[in-house]
Amino acid sequence: MATIDLQAKVRSIIGGRHPKRLRKKEIIPAIVYGRGTTATSIQVARGELEHALHTSAGENILIQLKFADDASKDTTVIIKDVQHSIITDQIDHVDFSVISLTEKVRVRVHIHTKGEAEGTKEGGILDVVRREVEVECLPTKIPDRIDVSVEALKINDSIHVKELVFPEGVECLEDPEATVIVVLTPKTEVEAVPTEGEAVEGAEGTVQEPEVIKKGKAEPEGEAAAAAAE
Repeated sequence: MATIDLQAKVRSIIGGRHPKRLRKKEIIPAIVYGRGTTATSIQVARGELEHALHTSAGENILIQLKFADDASKDTTVIIKDVQHSIITDQIDHVDFSVISLTEKVRVRVHIHTKGEAEGTKEGGILDVVRREVEVECLPTKIPDRIDVSVEALKINDSIHVKELVFPEGVECLEDPEATVIVVLTPKTEVEAVPTEGEAVEGAEGTVQEPEVIKKGKAEPEGEAAAAAAE
């Protein structure tokens, strides 16, 4: 995987309203930590950061932080966390983790489906249960994505983690039996059942009212009825 350069600057002012002022200037506050180093507050240009995130590697892009005021601070990092504004959805803050190109890292890689599943042509629904999987590998071996062909899948067929194909040097850390993709059975309409008190359609198409059964004391008959009348 290629590395992209990103210009950075150490932040001398931390906290208060300063981060908000930076964002208004299209500058993103960030922090760098890891590998026994002291956490350092920095800032990067929004445009450069968004450009880095829009490569095929996405948030798994390898970044070489470049400090114009002190080249000794230059370091290779990966993005550990991106925080977005709940109002604008723009990037508010980024966490960078220092890495070594010779030590393995754990990252999450997206699942990308290829083709049209046979089952969907019969009304089935393709469900991607896991849209990403966790892998471990050297930073230079991080795949952009994991391609999965779904063309042969029929209704009720599925693909599990153990069936995924990973590049050499990439180890998947997920449960091998975990389902990744499945073609679900088509949904069918359930016939409505009349509730108590609703009209019921008869055999001839006429509407029959529900029979009402009266409860209580039975009417007297014959001599008993005459006696009761007296």
